[in-house]
Amino acid sequence: MHERPSVVFLTFLRQGLISFGGPIAHLGYLRDEYVKRRGWVSDAEYADLVALCQFLPGPASSQVVFGLGLRRAGWLGAVLASLGFLLPSAILMIAFGAGAAWTTDSGWAHGLKLAAVAVVAHAVVGMAKNLLRGWLLWLLAAGVGFACLALQSPFAQVGALGVAALVAAGVRRSEIVDTVRVNLAWPTATRIAWGAWLGLLGGAFAIEALVPGTLLDLVGGMYRAGSLVFGGGHVVLPWLETLVVPEWMSRTTFMTGYGAAQAIPGPLFSFAGFVGSAAAGAWIGVACVLAIFVPAWLIVAGGLPWWERLRASAGLRSALAGVNAGVVGLLAATWLVSLAPVAARTLPDIAVATVGFVAIQWFRCPNWLLVGGCAIAGEVLSRFQ
Repeated sequence: MHERPSVVFLTFLRQGLISFGGPIAHLGYLRDEYVKRRGWVSDAEYADLVALCQFLPGPASSQVVFGLGLRRAGWLGAVLASLGFLLPSAILMIAFGAGAAWTTDSGWAHGLKLAAVAVVAHAVVGMAKNLLRGWLLWLLAAGVGFACLALQSPFAQVGALGVAALVAAGVRRSEIVDTVRVNLAWPTATRIAWGAWLGLLGGAFAIEALVPGTLLDLVGGMYRAGSLVFGGGHVVLPWLETLVVPEWMSRTTFMTGYGAAQAIPGPLFSFAGFVGSAAAGAWIGVACVLAIFVPAWLIVAGGLPWWERLRASAGLRSALAGVNAGVVGLLAATWLVSLAPVAARTLPDIAVATVGFVAIQWFRCPNWLLVGGCAIAGEVLSRFQ
């Protein structure tokens, strides 16, 4: 059964307005709405879609939205669902980026950076707990972290994650699942999706080589991030930082925007809109948002027909476990070098960030409340300095 395009757009727009709490919370909201309340997909179908998106680069919750729209209303439904879910956060981040020049020196803006310290620390702890199961994965996380500390560039990050994948695939043994028989015919739309993704990715790397440091390279960098970053919204932080700091903006401006992104609903990858808008205006912010989300959508569109067969591969499952372990190390290295030292410079700063971390880690404080509290604390502290 197909749904009217207007219904698809409006229902996902509502999700984009209320989905606070990051990708894991988003997946809970989506299940409540489309499995339990509307019955658009079964629990099994939803779980299978979530599993696919967890294994892919890009924003997992946004990819699930694309897949739900595709199942319910075809390609138009997928596009409209994705736009509805993305619009609220993208508009807010682009608008905030346009005003970044006069906000980044304020006390509340400093409080946003302290909130980012707490949120990313919470993400590192949670990811380590869930993903680092066994001594090998701990070693891979540490190795990737040290490599990223020593060689601070996007190429070092990708290379370190690639090595982690190869080591895990060669050493670690995953549980082998039963092979599932599926139709692997290549429908036209699937071929177009894969071809478009690869063609645009090749173009993005060519732009980086031929015209580095230009606005075109900035937008191309967003496409590369959307194509290659595993692990969700927090993990895009180190990639975008190496892309835009200090060439396009200061680290202070960058971290202020990242802190603000914690307070809004919807996908964290919409932070790209802030980056583009703060660097070169609102239209570049729009281009950056599209550039970072389009590859994620294309990958889902191309990957759905293959998923059942691929998930039966023990080697692939082991390689992806290695990538996920490396992501933990990458994020920890970014927190140590680029986030905590920049934001938490004084003892009161450290105290605010620590209280924020305790609140979110052990008392399950919602992100919007954490960010609001840190912003107020930052403004109060600025009055006494």
